[in-house]
Amino acid sequence: MAKKNRKASPSPTNFKTYKINYKGQLTVVYPLLAGSELGQFKKDWQTFKKAWPTTPELLLFNSLGDEAAASEWAKWAEEEGENVRYLADKVAPSAIFAQAVAQAQGEDLLFADGSQGIALTNLLDWMDNREEALAANTIYLGSRKHADSKKLQAKDGLLLSQLHNSYLQFWTPLYLQDSQAPFYFMAKALGQQLAQLTVSGQQTDLLLMAQLEGISIQEMPIRWQHAEQRDTGIGRIAQKTFAGLLARPKNKVKYFFLNPWTEASKALAKEPTIYRFLYAVSALLILFIMAGLSFQYGITGDEVLQKTYGDNVLAYFESDGKDRACMNQSNLHYYGGLFDYLAAWCNKYLGWFDTYDTRHLLNALFGFLAILFTARLGKVLSGRWSMALLTLVLLTLSPRFFGHSMNNPKDIPFAMGYMMGIYYMIILTKQLPRPSSRALLMSALGLGITFSMRSGGILLIPYLGLFMGSRVVLCPQLRPALTQFKIGQLFRYAAILLGVSGLGYWMGTWYWPYAQEDIMNHPLESLSEMTNFSTGIRMLWGGKHLWSDQLPWYYIPTWLGISSPIVVLLGLPLVPFLFFRKVFRKKQAYYFNLVLFTGVFPVAYAVYKESSLYDGMRHFLFIYPILVLAAAYGWFNLIRIIKPAAVRYAAIAGVVGLLALPTAWMFRSHPYQYVYFNEFFGGLEEAYGYYETDYWMTCMRNLSDWLIENEPKVKAGEEVIVATNCAKPVAHYFSDYPNVKVRYVRYHERVKTGYDYLLSYSRFVSHGFLQSETWPPAEVVHLEEVDGVPLGAVSKAPDGNKKGELAQKAFKEKRYAEGIALLEEVLAADPKNESAMLVLSQYYPQVGKMEEMKNVLTRMRNLANDYVNGLGMAGVYYLNAQQPDSARYYFERATTLNYKYSFGYFHLANLALKEEKDVNKALSIWADFDQYGGQPAQGYQIAVQVAQQAKNRPYELYFRAKALATAGKHVDAYQLLGQAIAVDPNFEPALKAKKMYDDNSRRARDEEEMARKKGAK
Repeated sequence: MAKKNRKASPSPTNFKTYKINYKGQLTVVYPLLAGSELGQFKKDWQTFKKAWPTTPELLLFNSLGDEAAASEWAKWAEEEGENVRYLADKVAPSAIFAQAVAQAQGEDLLFADGSQGIALTNLLDWMDNREEALAANTIYLGSRKHADSKKLQAKDGLLLSQLHNSYLQFWTPLYLQDSQAPFYFMAKALGQQLAQLTVSGQQTDLLLMAQLEGISIQEMPIRWQHAEQRDTGIGRIAQKTFAGLLARPKNKVKYFFLNPWTEASKALAKEPTIYRFLYAVSALLILFIMAGLSFQYGITGDEVLQKTYGDNVLAYFESDGKDRACMNQSNLHYYGGLFDYLAAWCNKYLGWFDTYDTRHLLNALFGFLAILFTARLGKVLSGRWSMALLTLVLLTLSPRFFGHSMNNPKDIPFAMGYMMGIYYMIILTKQLPRPSSRALLMSALGLGITFSMRSGGILLIPYLGLFMGSRVVLCPQLRPALTQFKIGQLFRYAAILLGVSGLGYWMGTWYWPYAQEDIMNHPLESLSEMTNFSTGIRMLWGGKHLWSDQLPWYYIPTWLGISSPIVVLLGLPLVPFLFFRKVFRKKQAYYFNLVLFTGVFPVAYAVYKESSLYDGMRHFLFIYPILVLAAAYGWFNLIRIIKPAAVRYAAIAGVVGLLALPTAWMFRSHPYQYVYFNEFFGGLEEAYGYYETDYWMTCMRNLSDWLIENEPKVKAGEEVIVATNCAKPVAHYFSDYPNVKVRYVRYHERVKTGYDYLLSYSRFVSHGFLQSETWPPAEVVHLEEVDGVPLGAVSKAPDGNKKGELAQKAFKEKRYAEGIALLEEVLAADPKNESAMLVLSQYYPQVGKMEEMKNVLTRMRNLANDYVNGLGMAGVYYLNAQQPDSARYYFERATTLNYKYSFGYFHLANLALKEEKDVNKALSIWADFDQYGGQPAQGYQIAVQVAQQAKNRPYELYFRAKALATAGKHVDAYQLLGQAIAVDPNFEPALKAKKMYDDNSRRARDEEEMARKKGAK
């Protein structure tokens, strides 16, 4: 029963006259629910009728459980006459909307519920002195949280309702401050459309569908009083929440798959609704295709280490930090462990698939989410599903990104978190000053995922500051917070920025052991280490083998240019063209420029910092979706502004035709999509021998599978020796066949190892050997190739394969002539075997065969004039031939091609001393020798003598220390380093070496202390 003592809302008509410009027919829809009081409503209705300019219709829907109360309402309706209709049949609240739309005679509808303490006279306030009519395509919603709303009692009773509203904001895109107040106005025609489109007539589902369909929802101020029976009841809120859990997925399905075919949705849409349907179908297809195909991709170069790291991270957390193996795995402790931990957990507790297949499935899901967030960002920027569809297709059909999505456990999860963070941060910025709980929490989660992969993910924090700050400065509605110094608003913005940043930062440390142990200092230490980190990897770039710190500033721009599809490259220049043509709306351009900045800034910063880069565009995969989004935006707006239909359809056909190029290539290159080069560049054929192809050795999976299927001995259990320059992944592929013995061998040293089959890939093979077809080696029985370009090869051992191994044994036993004879037989059978040539050149001097040494080195240089080891041996030949100028030429050429070739510096230093009599030059070269590896180690003894002759005491002490260190006498070496620093406190080589010792000691002490604390716990 309704309470008798409720205080009625004061009538505004006692003190105010309304001026309302309305000439239509209004129907008021009033559901009778628990808490609906007839006495109060009578007063409200009479006040409303008197002030409303036309005669309103009232529909009373019976949803009361109290028959006596229902009877009173029925009696009053009968007394009121024909404009008040009481529908006696009991109606479920969720069915009221559809019935009201069907039975209302008015052209506009006001839905109200007096049990919430919201009077009908609020509509009078909305319409008072309003010159223009309320828009026919807008829902006007009374909001108790509006800044101008007034509560008529001190207690608001909205806590549970606010929690439910936050729940709605998080789990749906519905962004309203108060979606629960049942007081809303709309045109009947709009209501009829909504009734066709929604699954449920629940108010929140109606509003959600309205927002999805692009219907404007405007929150309006209201006067209201506390109502405790329905709005604040925990049972009612829980019922709504549970009903929402069931209805909202159905609404989403209806919105994407059913509504696009309805006339109502077509009438509301700003573009053909087929795009929305195609987007949803395409996204689902891409999800299942990527998940299914992920099982066909090989283990990547770093993945064995990453898998071990994940196992160690899992062990760390499950042992409460006592298992500390994850702290001692190279520099991996500087990386967050989210993906690797997740993969390790799935493998341990689910174990449905092969260890690496599980990782690749998860990788594909992260890749799909990166694609999805990019496409959704396209929708947010443009308001069009056609833009989202185009972005989705462009990124999916970008072969490099698609390929990496299958088995790149570092860069793809990072890219996914990056795009997720940017997507929700843009939404958060658009929703200022009161962002939804969904935008806040998901922005933090995106930051957390990115940060948990690499410490560089912290970059999203200044991005958020830039987004929010620029919006506050540029938006007229928000700017007064600055110009008028509104402390409350400024505090709110600061709280949002710090709250999202702090929560995301904290989330990023959840699965990061090193960060867990010092949540402030260790992530910052990691960021510092990663910023200054310089991995020394030698790679093909433009036909030359360069170290990663030698690469030119245009390395990443070039890779993006040669490995992005043409359709992306042609779409990018459309952006500035259309921008200067003022095609973009001002607000649209603002948000697009913010997103574009997040794609351009990291590249510009890397160029400015001269960062050490390698492996193509891999480390910048996270910005590639932004570039694709920009290209899609260019094509989308170009097609949109073209007026002649024939030209527009021609442009669409052109885009489809350009998309067909990478699509066809992806099919025929599967599963090697990540080695793509575009048609402008000339494709993979043009890149071969000049740029890296399968640098991540993924072809080893298919090579191994081929051998398993085609060598009967493997399945028969007979011993098969497999040599490879990719041992750990190959060992995993043969893990079910213990009779297969996998041996690691450097490709150019393969002649030293006996084997039955050689599995090899082309990375680190000299440009010249690739061009002269020295690789793949002889006796190839199977090639993995794309467009005729070999990625990997299975070579069957020639009959005399054991001769190379026997030769090595002979050399160790100083039976040089016998070993040389064996290798000459190997070379006769395989005239391009540069591995045999190199070893022969090293041992010919032992038997005085200098002419033969010269000949074999000439043969090697004819095959590859850039093979550094061959050039170094040529220098040795000319030293023995007493031709120091020629020797110097080859050593200098070798060190020019590989500036870390310490063997070359060893001989150049000796030449400078003995031939040029230049002690200072010799000392400088010995410094290079030390800096780039210090091999052979006996060079340090000579360097000590040179330093003495040069009277350079710091270098003398330093070289003595290095000589001791190479002999394992580290305590003595450390003392000498201290003496060198005492002589010259600024002596950098000694400072650097001492710091390495100090860092290792500190790390060991920290480990011991942390282990002690964990043990004590």
